[in-house]
Amino acid sequence: MIIVVENIPPRMGRLRVRAAFEKYGQVRNVQLLTDPRTRNRLAYVDMSEESEAEEAIGQLDGAVFGGTAIRVSRLVAGSENERRNIFNRGGYGGYEGGSRGGVTRVYRGGSRGAGF
Repeated sequence: MIIVVENIPPRMGRLRVRAAFEKYGQVRNVQLLTDPRTRNRLAYVDMSEESEAEEAIGQLDGAVFGGTAIRVSRLVAGSENERRNIFNRGGYGGYEGGSRGGVTRVYRGGSRGAGF
């Protein structure tokens, strides 16, 4: 079962999210994302057993981490295939897969070194 965790404080990383949910059962995967426009953070937590996931939702919804109350709910998606794709998005953050960072250079004419 996949759980959505919203309103994650800035100092709560993927390992801390995993540790919070492992108290209630086996965690298969955790994906932590940041919206590049709003800087809001959310996580998808994949737990093996539905009963353990339901207990985690009940216990952690509204719990305070780093001075911020998190929101925890069950993922409601259209198909099982959509749920699987959450964990196959690549990496480097962002709701749409993010980027590898670095500098994108655009050639603007003139000599190759000019304008950078």
